[in-house]
Amino acid sequence: MTKHHLTLTDNDRTTLEALLSKGTLAAKTFKRATALLALDRGKTLHDVALTVDVATITVSTWRDGYTSKGLAILYDAPRSGRPP
Repeated sequence: MTKHHLTLTDNDRTTLEALLSKGTLAAKTFKRATALLALDRGKTLHDVALTVDVATITVSTWRDGYTSKGLAILYDAPRSGRPP
């Protein structure tokens, strides 16, 4: 039995697949998009974490972020302070 940790909308799924097919993404964005699609396909948090080489808690944070903010979770928020 597969537990679905996340269900993407059709529009979000199409957007993520289009982003991944572009081929020019930042590594963070690529990992987050890949993780969201894998969760939508029924993979477990642990399997997704192994696939994108992050901790399980990170994947669950991305999942929770998607449910509250949508695809905005793909990109980091601006940081305060002086730019590097």
